[in-house]
Amino acid sequence: MCKYSLGYLRTSVKVIFFCFFLSSCGTNKFDVDISDIQIDIKFDRFEKDLISKGYGSTKERTEFLQEKYGSFYDYFCGQALRIDPPGTPAHEIGLDRFISHPSFSELFDDVDGNFKDLSELEAKLIDDFKRYKYHFPEKMIPAVYTYVSGFNFSIIRTDSAIGVGLDLYIDTLDYTRLQYPSYVARKKKKKFIEIDLVSSWLKTEYPIDELETNFLEQMIHRGKLAYILDGLVINEEDSIRLGYTPVQMDWCENNEVRVWATFIEQEVLFSSDYDVTKRYLGEGPFTYGMSDDTQERNNSPGKIGNWVGLRIVRKYMDQFPETTFTELMELDDAQKILNKSRYKPKI
Repeated sequence: MCKYSLGYLRTSVKVIFFCFFLSSCGTNKFDVDISDIQIDIKFDRFEKDLISKGYGSTKERTEFLQEKYGSFYDYFCGQALRIDPPGTPAHEIGLDRFISHPSFSELFDDVDGNFKDLSELEAKLIDDFKRYKYHFPEKMIPAVYTYVSGFNFSIIRTDSAIGVGLDLYIDTLDYTRLQYPSYVARKKKKKFIEIDLVSSWLKTEYPIDELETNFLEQMIHRGKLAYILDGLVINEEDSIRLGYTPVQMDWCENNEVRVWATFIEQEVLFSSDYDVTKRYLGEGPFTYGMSDDTQERNNSPGKIGNWVGLRIVRKYMDQFPETTFTELMELDDAQKILNKSRYKPKI
């Protein structure tokens, strides 16, 4: 006679299944083993090197910064400061004016007071880029710099480095007073630095020619980048990764059918019209054309196409989970991705 009753066995199976269910629900499929991956990321404080008192002359300052920061320094001077290139007398004059300006000194003090210790952010970036190296072993890891540009550039990226303008991430500043629209100003917070750095580097490694691609191709490309970002910055909410508010995230979930129906009815998927891509992929306080009700419209996010692109790519990866990140980024047929994803939102 069997030692265990049938009822006991059934109960045991249910308990085992329930425990397995709980454990699987608590796992993150992107939480890969990165313990053996060795990389070194440490913020080089460009802004401190820039204002250091240890130089004998402006020329000596320029030579040091050029040697240490290379093309990043050239880009910073040309694009952020809008001064003549290094090696010209006008460059040294422009650099001196920027450094000695009273407003810059005050701004530097604000940045220094708010970002004395970046070790927590460094630790997050190390894990993010370890996962990047795990998925893209042939890719290089960029140098990471901080700088102050007088509110001109939040992110600067070159082919080998990426920098963050800390003066555009001070939590206590109201950036609407600097003429930033509110939908941009709300993302000028320290909590967005990690996302902005990683996502900007992905755009550097995987650019797209917006003049040579249609709306569907651009939407799927952005969806792929957003999916990769899911797999690198694994401990953030979708709202932070996408730059949406919780209200906007709820709107997306509740209006997915409407959004997709709008794309189909207006026949925009294969459109190369700039106004179409700007309306659905560009920054904005909301997405035009999604509702005649003002309040309802205002709850929608800008860049709604980014969210739809991510939804399509997630569905595709659910259908083909063996696809690596490298293989995903190499898929260049947006129509095929859409078809194979079986994306079709339902009421």
